[in-house]
Amino acid sequence: MSDIYIEDFNRDVAMILHRLYNFFPKPSAIYIDEIAGIDNPDEFGVASERHQRCMGAMMWLAEEGIIRFRDTIGIEGLDAAVLTLRGYRVLHAPDIHSQQPMMIYALREALRERDSEAVKRCINRLFELIH
Repeated sequence: MSDIYIEDFNRDVAMILHRLYNFFPKPSAIYIDEIAGIDNPDEFGVASERHQRCMGAMMWLAEEGIIRFRDTIGIEGLDAAVLTLRGYRVLHAPDIHSQQPMMIYALREALRERDSEAVKRCINRLFELIH
């Protein structure tokens, strides 16, 4: 697997968690286009590999118990998605790698700065805290 897939995964996870945190505790729809950009399906209507990987990241977060959702919105996203208690707690954990008091602040800063290394550090730290 190319490292670009992992960079996309880290960025997707960061953006998904950030978006759901901003709506917490209200369940909200989350669309792949908002995370991965506009899709260009093939002539048969199959979503691009990039969009399929983004949906995969959403589903993986749900399988790991970090988010939950009511249903999928076709291949476009998730309906009524929300952070679980586990997801909320990990975003409120202190970040030992930055000056930020909570992981969500470090994650926001990394996304705002478009710093892929900082995003990777945040996501890896979140995963350490989860397991």
